[in-house]
Amino acid sequence: MTFLLAETTQLRLEISPTLQHQAWQQSMPYSTPSRRWSAYLNQLCLETVVPWLQEDYDCTVQSSTLLPNIGERVEGAVITLADQTRLILIPSETIDTEEFRVPQEWVDVPSLIGDYYLAVQVNPDEQSVKVWGYTTHAHLKTEGDYNWRDRTYSLDGSELISDLNVLWVARQLCPTEQTRSAVAPLSTLTPTQAENLVQRLNHPDVLMPRLAVPFELWGALIEYNQRQVTHNLGRWLDNLFDSGWQSIEALFPTSQSLANSFRRTANAPEREVQRIKQITLGNEDASNNVVLLVGLSTESDSRVGVRVQLHPQPNSSYLPVETCLTLRSESGEVLRSVVARTQDNYIQIPRFKCSSGFRFSVEITKEDTTVTEYFQV
Repeated sequence: MTFLLAETTQLRLEISPTLQHQAWQQSMPYSTPSRRWSAYLNQLCLETVVPWLQEDYDCTVQSSTLLPNIGERVEGAVITLADQTRLILIPSETIDTEEFRVPQEWVDVPSLIGDYYLAVQVNPDEQSVKVWGYTTHAHLKTEGDYNWRDRTYSLDGSELISDLNVLWVARQLCPTEQTRSAVAPLSTLTPTQAENLVQRLNHPDVLMPRLAVPFELWGALIEYNQRQVTHNLGRWLDNLFDSGWQSIEALFPTSQSLANSFRRTANAPEREVQRIKQITLGNEDASNNVVLLVGLSTESDSRVGVRVQLHPQPNSSYLPVETCLTLRSESGEVLRSVVARTQDNYIQIPRFKCSSGFRFSVEITKEDTTVTEYFQV
């Protein structure tokens, strides 16, 4: 339910018990308590504000997501409207509204910056979300104080506009308003550089990856991840497939027994859509190459069932030993991981169900080579 505070024009929204439970469950894959709690607050913020926009302002929300593919504790979520206006939500538990702090990622990474930045108080105990003000990227970038220690931009609370109606009026009356400032481009990483950096930042001794390397390098890694091709699995259910993904019969046209073997080991439900892709793990030894299988089925509760398996190449009976298959969440957290042993003829991630819009990635790793495929249901 939406209501306004009596003494101000700030917005307060209720958090339903059901949403609280769902948000907490969605935060479970994160590896540390602090990251789980941050993801929980981000999710509460996002899932409360989106329905309000749709109901009270009749906004068409094109997409809404948390900061993707990083696996680090970074506060914030983004809502993209149909006209491509981007709202960046910055949640916080603090009751202090004297200062608005925004992680640098949302301000200086070109692919992440938005038009409007909303300051949001999240109070799980009182089951409420309060949007207490907003500013533009241009104002935050040019007038905000930058703190190099924690890599944030901050504004005095008095510089924020507390009446959110002003935001919508400004969009209607001044559609050409300059909401963004120019930001410096970041360097482009090669796949090898990106993978080496990920391995370095994933070391157990690295407690805060976002502060462990210069921001230019960290931001370049975010940009690299943003550029990765994301396969739209919803299209697969309409028999529209991405380049490189083939039917089992197309990849093995002369081996019906092998095609049948794939279908048996998949233990697929009826009407499951299956596609396979050849994965090259190094150029020198072709025996390290593998075949990734992804299967989709529509569930009775309107969710989508997803199956992920790894098989050896044609003419090989077993997978290369110690080949690792990993399922990661959109934020980069490891959800499941399995490693091929001696004489494994396939390995798999346990079949899981998810809702439309769910994003995940699948990593295939052998020694120093990692190949990642990105998906959205």
